[in-house]
Amino acid sequence: MFYVLLGLFAVMGLIQLVKPQLPWRMNRPLQRPFVKDYEATEPTATGYTMMRITGALFLAMVAFMAIIQAT
Repeated sequence: MFYVLLGLFAVMGLIQLVKPQLPWRMNRPLQRPFVKDYEATEPTATGYTMMRITGALFLAMVAFMAIIQAT
């Protein structure tokens, strides 16, 4: 079961690393009740770069957890 969760985490990290716009677009409808103009809330290029960095760090932690669990 632990490896299944690690696999799901790895997929989430890969999506965030490769295509950070996808999670942002998936969450946009949830923003509607909380912001005035949810069309104007998309991150800048720097924001997407930060999301990619976060995804890479997340994947590194998933790999570390997998290695620790395997030993």
